[in-house]
Amino acid sequence: MSKKRGLANVPPERRREIARLGGKAVGQQGGHRWTSEEARRAGSKGAKSGGSKYAAYNARYYQEHKQEIIRRKAERYQQQKQQESG
Repeated sequence: MSKKRGLANVPPERRREIARLGGKAVGQQGGHRWTSEEARRAGSKGAKSGGSKYAAYNARYYQEHKQEIIRRKAERYQQQKQQESG
């Protein structure tokens, strides 16, 4: 049995109030806003550094996964055709 802890124990109205105050405080302190150019450059840097390290692996895994799905669909299709004709 687990008891609610922290903000999970706070009523939803109070949580919204806390979130509103937090957002207001950031705005007053001049929180950083990204321009589209800054965001593009940051994303590009991330992809060039560690982000692309797994890109080839993920692409290969995704391609193998797609091929497996296609193979299974083809098998089901063949089974259905055999049941209809046989």
